[in-house]
Amino acid sequence: MRNRLPSPAMIVALAALLFAVTGSAIAAKHYLITSKRQIAPKVLKSLKGKRGKTGVAGPAGAVGAAGATGAAGAAGAAGPLLDTLPSGRTMRGVYTTYVIGDTGQAQALAATAVTFPIALAAAPTAHFLNKGDPATTQCPGSAAAPSALAGHLCVYEGGQVANGASVISDPATQGAPGSGRYGFKVSTGAGFGGSPYGFGSWGTWAVTAP
Repeated sequence: MRNRLPSPAMIVALAALLFAVTGSAIAAKHYLITSKRQIAPKVLKSLKGKRGKTGVAGPAGAVGAAGATGAAGAAGAAGPLLDTLPSGRTMRGVYTTYVIGDTGQAQALAATAVTFPIALAAAPTAHFLNKGDPATTQCPGSAAAPSALAGHLCVYEGGQVANGASVISDPATQGAPGSGRYGFKVSTGAGFGGSPYGFGSWGTWAVTAP
């Protein structure tokens, strides 16, 4: 049996089909866009849409674990100790002079020394206010709230028992009248007169550095 050759019409149809297929593939390969560089900037800009609205914030995340404790810092240098009380600063305290019982003497003396926590640059002017005395310009306070003007020591008697006059002296100079830079002494004298209760004076004081 002999093979029959295709007719001329069949050959033309096959050629047209082959051209159509290969031509489409070439065209597809030629116009395929694989990068933004193949698009004109003007066209690319027109393709970009407007920014949308910001979305709702999400819930806060869980608190993280605490970090490790850091190393302790070096100890700071100790501050200098005050040698003298700065001008205008005030120190306050209490005093008591008391003798209990009858010593059989007609006269007796009770005394107590007070040391300032910080020395003054100069000795202050001393004032003793007996119980019931009004406040003064230099000593505007009271036994309950002692105060003193700069350069003054004010001793406020808050109570007393059968005592006579009380005086202030400097214990550093063997009892010279007035206060010293480092403190003062209160001396109270009285006559017992046979009293079994003794005598005394007590109260508060304030000194302000000059």
